[in-house]
Amino acid sequence: MMSLSLEINPECIATLLAYAMIIQGTITSLAPTLATRHYGGIEIEKDSSNEMILRRSGYKGLNIGIYIFCLISKGYDMKIPVLFNHLIWVAESLHGLLNQKFKKIGPELIILCIVAWPVVAVLTEADFYLAWRVQVIISSLILIMAAVNPKSTLEHWAIEDIDNATYAIVAMDVFIYFKLIILSALLAWNQDPLTSVGYTCLVSVFSSTIIFFFNKDVAKLKLHKGMLSLWPIMMATVAYSILMN
Repeated sequence: MMSLSLEINPECIATLLAYAMIIQGTITSLAPTLATRHYGGIEIEKDSSNEMILRRSGYKGLNIGIYIFCLISKGYDMKIPVLFNHLIWVAESLHGLLNQKFKKIGPELIILCIVAWPVVAVLTEADFYLAWRVQVIISSLILIMAAVNPKSTLEHWAIEDIDNATYAIVAMDVFIYFKLIILSALLAWNQDPLTSVGYTCLVSVFSSTIIFFFNKDVAKLKLHKGMLSLWPIMMATVAYSILMN
């Protein structure tokens, strides 16, 4: 009698997640309006604050994909994804500041300094882990503020063109930011990359379910539940394949 067994390759599953995050993150950052169409319920105006928040959500998803791809799929040194990901944020902040996209430049200047420090540390061969860890801690505080009091966060950045979709977009951004912070923290404190992805996905199963299906602001948008379900299912699949092997 022949027995059939299904061999699950955790690295392969993680690589598929990396591609999914990179593709989704790239589309969301370059074309926020196009990226939201298949979810339904969101109409984004060009050059609005909603578009900016969505674009930055795309960068966060792209960051996650880059970490996974570089560290697990290619086995690159940690400095490469750290440098690349933080350069994305340096470029985004500089673009916004130089084009006067913000009514209050103080918060954005702080963001620029935070994300530029790891870049400088990598390029000067300084202790980039210290710079990265400080950036993760400060980013965690920003995440907590956005999660607990999104209204105050929007006021802090002087965002005034708030509509029914804004708080829902902030909630979904918090979910993506949460994933990035968890993964970054595990990597910055020298945890195994594959295991870090597994635990990040495990936590994301619960956080995505709460945000997508139980958040009152997201519920108002009447998004396509089937499309939203793909993310917790994907996270659960990756977490299982990594942590149970």
